[in-house]
Amino acid sequence: MAHASRGGKATEAGALISWALANPLALLFSEGPNFLLSGLKLLKRSMHSMVFQMIFRREFALICWFGCLALTAIGCGGTKSGPVEQPLRGALEDFHQFLKNLPTDNLQPPKDVAAFMPLEPMAPVAAEYLINGELVYFWGSGLADGGERIIAHQKTMDTDGCWVLLENGKVVKLSAEKFASAPKAK
Repeated sequence: MAHASRGGKATEAGALISWALANPLALLFSEGPNFLLSGLKLLKRSMHSMVFQMIFRREFALICWFGCLALTAIGCGGTKSGPVEQPLRGALEDFHQFLKNLPTDNLQPPKDVAAFMPLEPMAPVAAEYLINGELVYFWGSGLADGGERIIAHQKTMDTDGCWVLLENGKVVKLSAEKFASAPKAK
């Protein structure tokens, strides 16, 4: 039997299968059992090769995808800033938005932790820090235009100061000296 070989073993196996399906009796009687065994071996090798190629392509694509993801996450270097490096600043900014949105919902600033708990979903980032004590809030104080008093602050003092939320809505970092002398809401 002659086979047209266009693309290697996979094409040979395909032609063999096509001929065998079209002529099952002729295959059995004319070629004998040896032909069946050699055909099965060829089919097994070509299927193994195709499966290997599919797996290799998929793994290669996954490796490339994860590599691009890693390069994107790493970035190009430079200075880093923002909520990842300064989580308490991000928590204070979140708390500022919380206090800013209270009047639109006809709500007052919470007077204590119990009053804050039902409102917790409105300040998801700040809530974690308020509850675990890393963020100090002067309960009941709210935002005021032009106000300079501290209404919330970071509990611990870093070597370069601590983050505070002022009544005017600004989140700033104050040195230990400025923090000690700054007016605080009561």
